[in-house]
Amino acid sequence: MANSLVNFRDLSLLNKSAHLSKGVIFRGSNLFNADLKAIETIKSNNIKTIIDLRCPYEINTRPDVRIDGVTYLNIPILSDNHMGITDEIKKAQKDTFLEDMLKNRGEIEYQESLYVLFAEDEFCLRGFSQLIKSLAYEVDYPVMFHCSRGKDRAGIASYIICKTLGANEADLTEDYIKSAEILQPYLEKEVEEISKSIHSPHLEEVYYNLFSVLPSYLNAFKTQVDKNYGNFATFIKNGLKLNEKDLSLFKSKFSKR
Repeated sequence: MANSLVNFRDLSLLNKSAHLSKGVIFRGSNLFNADLKAIETIKSNNIKTIIDLRCPYEINTRPDVRIDGVTYLNIPILSDNHMGITDEIKKAQKDTFLEDMLKNRGEIEYQESLYVLFAEDEFCLRGFSQLIKSLAYEVDYPVMFHCSRGKDRAGIASYIICKTLGANEADLTEDYIKSAEILQPYLEKEVEEISKSIHSPHLEEVYYNLFSVLPSYLNAFKTQVDKNYGNFATFIKNGLKLNEKDLSLFKSKFSKR
């Protein structure tokens, strides 16, 4: 049976250097039209809280299925005004956007600019800060956070969470790039369908660059953090405005017991 919950994984599996307890925090994709296997995945992992990182427009048009016993929080990382730079857009808009990228290229630079936004846009920074504070003070565990496909917003959220908990760069990069492997079969099917109406020798390459992940995207975020703040610790303190109490309580939620 297929599982509509894609890109789902326990953060402890690939971020071993962070010493997270197993089964405490998960990342994944949206639960719009979630099938029985997706719902069973949530239930079997005893997930109590789902944090949706999408903007209100995305949630209104593709809401998560409600599961009994689960609390839902919305902490948008991008605002409605930011929309158009993520993949959660109407098909007509998506086709126009894709055709423009096929004509003019620049899709990698386009995605990298999104990751720069994550490191310096005030709305994005408030969202990531609220996420960490919610994980520290508010939510019942186990918890899952997600965006649309669980790759960009959720990818950077995972990076921030796990690096704050002490994960090394090798583990962080492996977790981030894992999304490309997981999403590949889904993207192949999408490209096959889109190729019926859009004909270009570059379709597969451009589509993957837009709707998968590349190391350069994560590097764009890290480079901007270093440029604006000097290092990650200062980014956490001055960018996300998290104090020692916030961080101490946050870290206590994930320590191996």
